[in-house]
Amino acid sequence: TPMDMICHDLLDLPWECVQEILGFLDANELCLAAGVCRSFASLCMSGCLWRALCIKSRHGQFLDFKQMLGAFDHPDACPQLMRRAEPASAASSCAALPDQHSSAIDWRKVYARSRNSLSSTICIDTGRGYAKYGLACAEPRSIQICQPNAEATQETVYAHAFKRLGLKRVDLPSYSLIVAEPFRLAGADAAAERSRWRAETERRLLQLYGLRRICIVDSASLCLFASQLTSGIVVNIGFALTFIVPVVGGNIVRSAVRTLRLGGMALTQFYHELLCRLGVDLHSSSMVAPITAA
Repeated sequence: TPMDMICHDLLDLPWECVQEILGFLDANELCLAAGVCRSFASLCMSGCLWRALCIKSRHGQFLDFKQMLGAFDHPDACPQLMRRAEPASAASSCAALPDQHSSAIDWRKVYARSRNSLSSTICIDTGRGYAKYGLACAEPRSIQICQPNAEATQETVYAHAFKRLGLKRVDLPSYSLIVAEPFRLAGADAAAERSRWRAETERRLLQLYGLRRICIVDSASLCLFASQLTSGIVVNIGFALTFIVPVVGGNIVRSAVRTLRLGGMALTQFYHELLCRLGVDLHSSSMVAPITAA
């Protein structure tokens, strides 16, 4: 059959070339390809392909995740500390895994555990004007906070988020929570306030809601993780302030963080005045053409 011919032609290629081709497939496509024949099944189950999916799809590269996301107990959370796993103790499994390049790791199971953990992990970014929340496997939602007639406050936003996600208090011990640390706490001069905020957030959430695990990660690093990066400069334009946060290897360079007293409100007012001076009718429903002004 034509499929047999394609399979035969591919298997005539060097093993490295076939692996390179299969590396373009996602997890579902690899599983489908594994059903073509026994040879393909063996190639598609290769650990290097599934390890690449773990890194590409779920984690940034060259980052010690034990430090940043170590609260989530799965093998890829600490790639630099992997030793042979001891099945008798789940609590010590993260520190007792084999070397990350060893064939002893079943990277398909690592990938499956990572995927499964996404459905039981809640992400919340409290923000200032709007709080963003959602399950790690779904699109985020938002709640208006800290404004007149807002739906919630900084203190009640967690309860609102859990309720909107359809989670009852009895469900929460089965869930983990990632909380985004506010940008205002990124600088070196905010060290004391940062420690107090973290301690209070952990105490309140663990005691009040009984969540399985809580991991607090700075917002700048999360922005980079979302793009599979661990180093870069993050510029956050807030309502009243703009934060410039350099990150190297997943760690903020706190002494280099800068805060500008210019935010979205001032920029909105500036562009409103600019458009009014140019005679643009802001009350019109038609699209405004691009305007360039010196």
